[in-house]
Amino acid sequence: MDDLFSSRAGEASELPDPLYSVDHEPDHGLEARTGLIGDAPAMLRLRNAIARYGPTRASVVIQGETGTGKELVARALRSLSTRHGRPFVAVNVAAIHPSLMLSELFGHERGAFTGAVSRQRGLFEEANGGTLFLDEIGELPLDAQAILLRVLETRELRPLGGRPRMVDVRVLVATHRNLLALMGRGLFREDLYYRLHTLSVRTPALRHHLVDVPRVVVHLLDRLAGEVGKRAVSSDGLVALQHYGWPGNVRQLQNVLCRAAALSNEAVLDRRTITVALREEPRALASTVDGLTTSVVAETFARE
Repeated sequence: MDDLFSSRAGEASELPDPLYSVDHEPDHGLEARTGLIGDAPAMLRLRNAIARYGPTRASVVIQGETGTGKELVARALRSLSTRHGRPFVAVNVAAIHPSLMLSELFGHERGAFTGAVSRQRGLFEEANGGTLFLDEIGELPLDAQAILLRVLETRELRPLGGRPRMVDVRVLVATHRNLLALMGRGLFREDLYYRLHTLSVRTPALRHHLVDVPRVVVHLLDRLAGEVGKRAVSSDGLVALQHYGWPGNVRQLQNVLCRAAALSNEAVLDRRTITVALREEPRALASTVDGLTTSVVAETFARE
């Protein structure tokens, strides 16, 4: 079997998806309220879980591959909570230099360390009363994990060089990595894992709800209209898009649509334009897995 997604599947798999135990409920406009588009069962379960988990005060671990909309899920959880009108602070932990992590998250007082010329509020203080979203939580250093655990358990924050102060923050975290595997390697604290893992949702990979590709395409092209003009994709172009495995998920689909729009001046992007735009994507000529057949895109290339 082609290994196009094998490493991603292994990285993402951790525990049975709790969404599969959520009974189906009427959507009641959840798609519009959450911004999560799709009619596939996986998307219905995701919106259903957000509707249940949003109003709680509990931490939520959002798991899923890169490009599947984990921050969108976090914003939806916040929008359906009692904190919807309060601060929402989002940060990609992987983008913070490890030497600055403690100061960025928890703040510091003037003179706390060399270069600390003024007091700085940390992200927890900025989010006080609201929601803090920590993306790529698996990249958090162990020393910061210990402090995060204490803040979650005591609601008490101690800035570097400062005195303790109370904070009221709901913490949502996201990861594309297997936290249990990181725990096994000593890279993620077990006590923090179980403190955060009160509730869990998984964002489905695009290849697992390809039936939603046409609607997602319409949404993305509408959002991109200011950049690429008003565009649409022909029915045979949509077929080609539905037969590619999308290792980069919705983010990759958006890039392909931008490229296709740059290749053609036509208002409707046809199959050939879509095929050319897909040529540069990773393994566009390869077979896909997870039950999908050989790519129609690959078949098109083979005939050219």
